[in-house]
Amino acid sequence: KRAEAARKKAAEERKKKLEEERQKRVEAAKKAREEKAKAAQKAKEGGKEEGAEEDKPAEEEEEEKPAEEEKPAEEEEAKDEAKAEEEADEPMEEVKVELTEDEKKLWFRKKDITDLTSKEMSAHYASFTLPSKEEGCDEVKYLWSKEAQCQTYLKKWVLERKMTQRVEDLQPSDWFKQKLSVWNRLLGLWKRKQQEFKDPVRRRNALLAKKRAEAAKKKAEEAKKETPKEAEEAEKKD
Repeated sequence: KRAEAARKKAAEERKKKLEEERQKRVEAAKKAREEKAKAAQKAKEGGKEEGAEEDKPAEEEEEEKPAEEEKPAEEEEAKDEAKAEEEADEPMEEVKVELTEDEKKLWFRKKDITDLTSKEMSAHYASFTLPSKEEGCDEVKYLWSKEAQCQTYLKKWVLERKMTQRVEDLQPSDWFKQKLSVWNRLLGLWKRKQQEFKDPVRRRNALLAKKRAEAAKKKAEEAKKETPKEAEEAEKKD
């Protein structure tokens, strides 16, 4: 079928090319005739009567020439058409189509235009199932592979889509919302500290407050250490 289609296409292209060439020749001949007629008309208007009488046979000859020129053009057209038909009838070499190793491994033909849009696919692919008798089918036949293999293939196909397809109806859980709230508070605190660090006055005050806090913490630790010692000394005195 492909070889026949290729022959038809080649014959049509040759016929079209010949038709274009014929049309060009006809237009060229017509243009030449028009130019000759214009020149003869000018000569007739500007010449004398004697010149006009002498031009009559020449005009008659010019009128006969276009008729003679048309005949060879028609003959050439007929020859071109006959040649195109002969070339179309000639047997062409059959084109052998061979599949690559990757194409031989494919079970499904890849299409340029998908059956579903990406949005519809991402919304419904997770619910794809094989037909079953529970759905009301009288009989389910698996011609290429058995039912178990088809189920395995469909499951693998869905899992592959889950890694690449966009999830349109995904909703965050309560756990995620809690973690997001904590993160937003922490991020706000960091931003405030960043603003304080950029401001010289606020940065100095923050450093002083930090030093005071460290000093108070150190003093409290020292007080805790001294308290057990004082209690021991009081017990010894008693």
